[in-house]
Amino acid sequence: FWQTPAEQTLSAARTADLIVLGRPAQALEADDRLFASTLLDAGRPIMVVPESTAGSGASFARVAVAWRPTREATRAVHDAIPLLQRAQSVQIVRLLDVAQEADGAASVDRELIRHLERHGVRPEFTCLPHRDAPKGERILAFAQQAAVDLIVAGGYGHPRAFEHVFGGVTRTLLRESPVPVFFSH
Repeated sequence: FWQTPAEQTLSAARTADLIVLGRPAQALEADDRLFASTLLDAGRPIMVVPESTAGSGASFARVAVAWRPTREATRAVHDAIPLLQRAQSVQIVRLLDVAQEADGAASVDRELIRHLERHGVRPEFTCLPHRDAPKGERILAFAQQAAVDLIVAGGYGHPRAFEHVFGGVTRTLLRESPVPVFFSH
């Protein structure tokens, strides 16, 4: 019987460790819908690989984790542990609003670092104010400055029309990241 690309992907995804989706240079609405349904319904992590990096044989030696203490980010970190264990450098990046206190976030962040260390990952932690720049753009700027070859992030969304599905960070990372992004929901 006939299945949509999303239905085919979901069927195969349920027995996969990781879903890898390419992101063409000119992504279409259908690409966005496939990503949305897969992220929200597959229950598996997704790596989105930009067309510009496809076939580059990336080693994921330098990884940035876009962190905030949420279910989605926690899931992404947990799902990415095998990749983080193999990385030479893992940067945990926490964006704070100017009004937020870095000290208030510190205990949760220390627990994350201890958790990763128990798994053999030695992360470095960076706390960045994002001020006027959108969070997704700030993460991409950090990733470029740190020369990372993989970004790990929670995929945030709701099962609605694509314009309303994703938070700004997920949308920015999906559409604009020059390096692969490992999403988990």
